Amino acid sequence: MKIRRMKRLFQWLRASMLVCATVWLVSCSNDDYAVIEPGAAYRAVLRGLDWGQNTTFVYGHKTPDVDAVCSSLGYAKLMRALGYNCKAKVSGPINRETQYIAQRFGFDVPELKTAVPTGTRLILTDHTDYAQCVDGAREATILQKIDHHVDGDIKDIILQEMGNLDGILIATTNLAQNMDKAFERRFLYKIKFEKPTVEARMSMWHEMIPYLKEEDTRILAIKHEFSGGQIENIARHYTIGNILHGKSENVIEELSAYCDNERLETKGIRKIGF
Repeated sequence: MKIRRMKRLFQWLRASMLVCATVWLVSCSNDDYAVIEPGAAYRAVLRGLDWGQNTTFVYGHKTPDVDAVCSSLGYAKLMRALGYNCKAKVSGPINRETQYIAQRFGFDVPELKTAVPTGTRLILTDHTDYAQCVDGAREATILQKIDHHVDGDIKDIILQEMGNLDGILIATTNLAQNMDKAFERRFLYKIKFEKPTVEARMSMWHEMIPYLKEEDTRILAIKHEFSGGQIENIARHYTIGNILHGKSENVIEELSAYCDNERLETKGIRKIGF
C-alpha cells in the first residue's frame, strides 16, 4: 500500500513539474503567440505589461488539481521574485491529492476566491479557455496565459461554447473508460448505466435474430458484453450479409466476426475529449 501511494505521489509531482516547466507567455493584447525565452527578452516583455496598482491574481483552472495549484503557486512566486505584486488563488476547493501533497511537503495552498471583480488583473496557468476560468474572468484584464495546451484550438472553441451555453448540455458515451479527465470534469453530473446482464443480452440476441438457438445466444452473451445498440448493429450486419451472400452455414462464426468488428478495442484505443 505504501509503495502504491508513493508511486501515485511521484506521478502527481511529475505532472506538476511538467506543467510548471512548460511556459508559454502569451500577451493578451496580441492574437499571435509570444514564446519567450528566459532572460532579458522575457523581463522586457514583463515590463511592458500593464500591471496596475493592485495585486495580480494567478489562477489555475476550475476544479483545481495538483498541476493547476502548483503551477499557480510556482508562477506567482516567480513573479514576486521579479518584483511584481502577484498572489496565487484557487476558484474552487482543491482535491484530496493536492491537500495530501501540501501537507506532506509543508506548503500552504492558495486562498479560495471564487470570483473576481471587473478590471482585476489575472494570470492563467494550466488553462486558456474561459470555460475553465474563475468567474468574472471575461471582464478582467488577463496579462498572461501560462499553459502547455494550444490557445484557440478546436478544444478551446468547443469548451468555450459549452461554457457559453445558456441551457443544459446532455452528452452520452459507451466509452467512459477512455474519457480524458480534463474533458470529464466539465460535466457537473454523471450517470452511469451498467451494461445488460447475461440474461438480458441473451434475450436481446433472440429478439434481434429469432431463429438463434438458446445455446448460441448464451455463447454470444457470455463472450461479448455488448449494449443493446451494439447487438442491434451486429444483427443488421448479419441480415445484410444474408441478403447479399445467402445464409451462412456457421451462424456463430459469422456473428463472432461481426462482433469483433463492432469492438473498438481491436482498432486501438480511441480517446474521448482532449
